[in-house]
Amino acid sequence: MKKNLMGMILGGALLFSITTYAETPVNNETDNLLNTEKVKKEKVRINVKEHYTIDKSKLELGEKTQLHVSPILGVELEGTFSLVQKNELVEVSETGEVKTLKKGKTIIMPTYKMTEKTEKEIKQAYIKQPGNETITEEDIDFIVTENQQIIPIEIIDSTQKSEHKIDITPKLIFDQKQLEVGRKETIKVAPVLGVDLKGEFKPFTDKYLYLESSGEVTSLKPNSNAVISPEFDISEESLKEIKQAYINQTGHENIKEDEITFIKKDVRPLINIEIPLISMGIFENYTANKTKLTVGETGQITVKYKYNLKYQGKFTPIKDEFIEMNENGEFKALKVGKTTIIPTFKLSEEGLTDIKREYIKENNLKNIDLEDLTEGPRPEKAPTAFVIEIIPTNTGNENSNNVNSKNYVPVNKKLPQTGEFNSLLVTLSGSFTILGTTILYLVKKRKY
Repeated sequence: MKKNLMGMILGGALLFSITTYAETPVNNETDNLLNTEKVKKEKVRINVKEHYTIDKSKLELGEKTQLHVSPILGVELEGTFSLVQKNELVEVSETGEVKTLKKGKTIIMPTYKMTEKTEKEIKQAYIKQPGNETITEEDIDFIVTENQQIIPIEIIDSTQKSEHKIDITPKLIFDQKQLEVGRKETIKVAPVLGVDLKGEFKPFTDKYLYLESSGEVTSLKPNSNAVISPEFDISEESLKEIKQAYINQTGHENIKEDEITFIKKDVRPLINIEIPLISMGIFENYTANKTKLTVGETGQITVKYKYNLKYQGKFTPIKDEFIEMNENGEFKALKVGKTTIIPTFKLSEEGLTDIKREYIKENNLKNIDLEDLTEGPRPEKAPTAFVIEIIPTNTGNENSNNVNSKNYVPVNKKLPQTGEFNSLLVTLSGSFTILGTTILYLVKKRKY
């Protein structure tokens, strides 16, 4: 039976025959008298048989496949499909789509009705062949002989219970929930019956993610919820290894490979990946033009980023009992004492945009837009702090910033107070009196 089927299928290969025949008109007596001669006109007959192929002959119940008809003389055929006989297991549309209706095995015999346009193109293709230059379309008879080609089809239902069915629906492993721009991670496939699966992923790319056939995923552009739905095809080598692993299980020793059916559900997992904004990593540096002021004096805090730009933004105002700072970074001493300024500068939208443009230019980020960038979190290092000392208004006895003045009193010395000065005079007078008396006594004693 199989040999007969194969013979019939092979016999359905593209067949066309060309037959030349003569139309010989009958000359009447008048023709003979006039000595006229009618030239025999030859006709070319093209006998065509279509050849059919099908994408898949073993189908799941409810699955679809496609019939094809082979070209003739290089011409792709246009027309409609049908079946010689209606079939209860499958349905064939005019476009050649085959839809399964019931479980079982069957055969179909397709037919194909070519359009006049296609017949004309085949005639022209024949004329263009070497040696056929003198033939015209009118000289060609175009005959299509039905080719009763048999195509076997098997419809299975994997949802029914079977002791020899293996679910090979790939189970993908990808635990990376967040992927920064430019970073790569690989999707892995879980083993089946202990077999590490070999195969390839179907490549995929959009604005945000790129999936290679190896399963490596690269993030391209920030997106809070990028989605990828990988499709993995298991290699024939791995499928064979899975069957062998099944047979090697206890109690399966007598099972043959062709008795095992694979189940692959038409379900692909969705993998959600967060691609965060690109943190530019540019943090501010602060400077203060003075840290020692007199009451009422002013100073200035300035900010500088990486790029040589005029920074647009505002400082967070600060005020305590000793100092007051406005949003421009100018601070004023209010009261004698010490205090600390920890400045914070917030870029305006315009200022942040200027820095983003410089960052994109510096790093040659061709696929990145301004909205893909962020200033980034504050650095983890200790914030910049300035200790500000406020001294009394200059009286000549104190120095202020950048002012030179004389010190009339030595450091750590005190002027005597009024009472202390009188006591000192009394003490000195007594000392001089005793000293004088002693000297006079010594002089008189030497004389005598």
